[in-house]
Amino acid sequence: MSKKLFSTFLVAFIVLVLSFSLIACTPTNDENSNDDNTNQNQQQTNTNPPTTPQVEEACSFVSLDINPEISLTIDENELVVSVYGENEDGQVLLYEESANIVGKDIESAIDKIVSLAIEYGYLDEENKVVGTTVSSADDDKVSALLNKVNGKITASAQKSGLSVEIDPEGALSLLRDLEELKAKYPTNQAVQSLTVSKYQLALSASEAGGISVIGAVEMDDEDLIEMVSESHAKMEAYATEAYLKAKQEALSIYDKAVGMATDVIYNTYYMEHITNHVTTCYYGPVYYMYSATARGLDAVADAIDYAEKYSNYELEDAQVTTVMNALGIEDRTLIEDEDGKVTIDSIEAYTDKVLKNMDKGAEYDAYKAQVKSALSSAEADIKETVQTEVNKYAPQIREFMSAVKPYVDALEALKANPLISGKVEEYVTDYETLVGEVNALLDGNVLNAEALRLKVEELREKADDVMDLIKEDLSDEELKEIEDAKASILAGLQSQKDAFESALNSAAQPAKSRIEAIRNERKQAE
Repeated sequence: MSKKLFSTFLVAFIVLVLSFSLIACTPTNDENSNDDNTNQNQQQTNTNPPTTPQVEEACSFVSLDINPEISLTIDENELVVSVYGENEDGQVLLYEESANIVGKDIESAIDKIVSLAIEYGYLDEENKVVGTTVSSADDDKVSALLNKVNGKITASAQKSGLSVEIDPEGALSLLRDLEELKAKYPTNQAVQSLTVSKYQLALSASEAGGISVIGAVEMDDEDLIEMVSESHAKMEAYATEAYLKAKQEALSIYDKAVGMATDVIYNTYYMEHITNHVTTCYYGPVYYMYSATARGLDAVADAIDYAEKYSNYELEDAQVTTVMNALGIEDRTLIEDEDGKVTIDSIEAYTDKVLKNMDKGAEYDAYKAQVKSALSSAEADIKETVQTEVNKYAPQIREFMSAVKPYVDALEALKANPLISGKVEEYVTDYETLVGEVNALLDGNVLNAEALRLKVEELREKADDVMDLIKEDLSDEELKEIEDAKASILAGLQSQKDAFESALNSAAQPAKSRIEAIRNERKQAE
């Protein structure tokens, strides 16, 4: 119970006790008793401060596409648990505003977001369509919550004299990505049955939580919403693309140093106490084999994520001209981003806006087809460049798999023990199969972050299973000995921690400055 809530109850309890004490000391005249009771009730009412509703666990997800793109998680009482800008415009809109949104009821939060969107020029006569999606752990709540969100958006905009429209279909850029995913996984039922709202939720979880899109798609909404909410709470308000890349690079180095050093302790412990754990001595090297490989692949997947963002690659002049001709525009600035570059992202931002404000019909369909054709042509060339960049990470993958090989060899040696040979053989075969699958990605020139993340999730699950066996096998004293050894190692890695924090501090200020500069520029323009 919070201190504030405890204080409130304490005040109420004291007033109640005093009330009974005073009644006991007053005459028994009914009229006087009633008057005294009334006075005491009034005193109690005046004494108790109004209580602030307590935010509970998130159970619903709301996505707003103005552009900016904003996502919120809310609890069963429709109080906002978290809010996050899914793109840079979203971060600009929400910068230093989260305190005015988190903890508020959803309608107050929507009202604030719409007001900010109008104030900073994101919602105006030229851009007055808002896309919305809602997901919930309780399917029965989706329709009512969506209606409430849509109604509040319309009403809030109307207060500023702006008549907005709600788009339930999703932006073309989102729909194109969904189509591409379904084409890539034609036999995956979870993918094929994806709705726009579930896909939006899965994307948010994937981008914030480090899970593969496929892994997110196959999770239920309740777990996804919890993951998104927890991730939002950890994300910086100035999490620009450049900042996130710098953070991930620093985190990868630190996490690898810490993880590799601490995970290997289990292998060391079992090898040093092999006589006490004759039939389970293979647990240590098996755990490290899985966990170390998962860490390595995860670090590479994070790096590839940024290399794969072909939507941020700057188009060449000839490509820009082709796109402009296809879209029927002469002003290049219409499809430039904040830095004056033309990318797939900046083109989609422009075309999404045009389509949102265009009446459905033959002209709409024709323009939509032109956009798809123009983007597909530009993407084809960029994706070749992207794959070349991605393939540069192949040697890193081979290198750390080679580093894990001695532990696989150690397991091979343990097969001489007839008491455990079958189990060891099973783990070695399983691991070598997985390594073969990863090598196939490298050899086939089809390396990508999504495929690696799927392998990471598989490896982590296997490592967790082995860790459960370790916890059952070792005594409390032995487990404490291992934890003490971990603490000692972590203390010795202080320099790596300092380097990590220094890298974050160095990346934070430019990110904040960028967000603040864009925010100020937009406000002055209004």
